[in-house]
Amino acid sequence: MNVSKSTVHRNMQKMKFSYITPRPIHNEQDESRQKEF
Repeated sequence: MNVSKSTVHRNMQKMKFSYITPRPIHNEQDESRQKEF
């Protein structure tokens, strides 16, 4: 089965899906404590 990206995107929008992207660095991240961990 072949489906175009636009069709997949349209169907995902209909199902109320959204993109979830992680934050690259947390605003309160402490690098020294992270190394200890």
